[in-house]
Amino acid sequence: MSKNKVKKKGKPERLELSYEDDFSCENLREEEVSAPLVFSEELTPEIHRVISQDLAGTEDKSEFRADVYSRDEEVKILQDKLNQVNSKYHKCQNTCLSLRHELNKTQKLLRSEVGDNVTISSLLNHPGGWKGRAEQIQQLQQKLSELHQRLGEKSEKSARNSAISLERRNSYRTKSIERDRKTQMENLSRELRQMEIALESNKKKLEAARARIKVLENETSDSKRNIIILNDRKIHDDQLIEALNGQLRAVEDRFRERDSDSKCKIDKISHECSIMKNEVQSSRLQIEQLRKKISERETEIHALRLDRVSQVNPNPRESNVFGCSSEAAINPQDSNEYVVLGLAAEAERERLVEVVAVLNRRLDKERADADHLSELLRREKTKIIKLEHKLQKIEAEMVARPRVNSGYRSRSSKSLTSSKSEWSDDQFRNKLELLEEENLAVKARLATLQQEKTEDLSRYKQLLENTRRIFHDSLRGKISTAHSTLTI
Repeated sequence: MSKNKVKKKGKPERLELSYEDDFSCENLREEEVSAPLVFSEELTPEIHRVISQDLAGTEDKSEFRADVYSRDEEVKILQDKLNQVNSKYHKCQNTCLSLRHELNKTQKLLRSEVGDNVTISSLLNHPGGWKGRAEQIQQLQQKLSELHQRLGEKSEKSARNSAISLERRNSYRTKSIERDRKTQMENLSRELRQMEIALESNKKKLEAARARIKVLENETSDSKRNIIILNDRKIHDDQLIEALNGQLRAVEDRFRERDSDSKCKIDKISHECSIMKNEVQSSRLQIEQLRKKISERETEIHALRLDRVSQVNPNPRESNVFGCSSEAAINPQDSNEYVVLGLAAEAERERLVEVVAVLNRRLDKERADADHLSELLRREKTKIIKLEHKLQKIEAEMVARPRVNSGYRSRSSKSLTSSKSEWSDDQFRNKLELLEEENLAVKARLATLQQEKTEDLSRYKQLLENTRRIFHDSLRGKISTAHSTLTI
């Protein structure tokens, strides 16, 4: 970098930066090339001072503008110079990079020639007597040839000396070989004796193994026969289980049919009970109507009696004659009405008796059906208990079988059948419990119906007796009054 010079001219002092145009790339260092272009520290306070003096010295605006314009031109000139310097700087930087690459190449060549551990400073310290790699290789080859020659000479000398000592060595060797052979023969004889003993023991073991093999073969043949027998039994047991499952299914179907029949019968009984209740209600209404009619008749009779008592004439004979004539006129009508009422009540009684007889027949029939169902249920329970005992026996036989590889299918089928039987047993037990509950419900319903019907019968009998008593009392009273009037 060149030095900067500042000159003062005229009133507005101007800055003039003079640069030396001579750049030498050889004298540049890396630090100077890579450093940015910066003004020197001595120049900056002078520039500030000049600018402050210029600003203070400018009195008029016109002078200040002219000064600014002149300074702009100087700045443009300085910028052009700075651009030129920058272009030169970039050129020098490029040349520096190329020189660096060449230096790296030369260093690599030196390392390949001299070695990695050798530095340039050591080479500079020893400028005259350093040898390259090729010279070192030649020297080493010469040393190697000299060593080969020396070795050949030594081998010839050793061959001469060895020819003398060979006989002694051979004698020593033969003696050592004979000793080794004797020791080997002794060792081999010992080993042979041990091998003979081991062979005899192995023969005994082999005979025992053969006998054991024969025993095992017999056992395997027996086990195969047992397996065949067990397979036959398994097939038979499977068939028996299938038959039992079929019987259980048939029993299930019967239970279902009987359930449906019992449900239908229960529905019929409930329907008949509702019909009978309706009939009972209608009969009660009729009885209430009859009671009302009887009460009305009694009120009429009482009113007539009061009228008779009130109609008293001064002439008792005339009054008696009138009374007899009036009674004779009234009694035939009353007696006819009472006769009609008695006939109607008797017909109603007969009808109620028939209804009660029909109800008793139905009750007897339902009792017989319930007894029949309980008997069937007891029989089915006994059958199920027997089937459960059979299934338990079959399961015990299947568990008692030996576990053999060929019997894997039997075990799997056993597990399946046992699971099915357990499932079917649980299902049957649940169904039996449901049927027992339904049977108990039907019995309770029948008992309640029977109790209600007996109560209805007792009520009907009481009503009939009351009506009969009323009719008899009324008839007796009328007959007595008629006899009294006739006697009078």
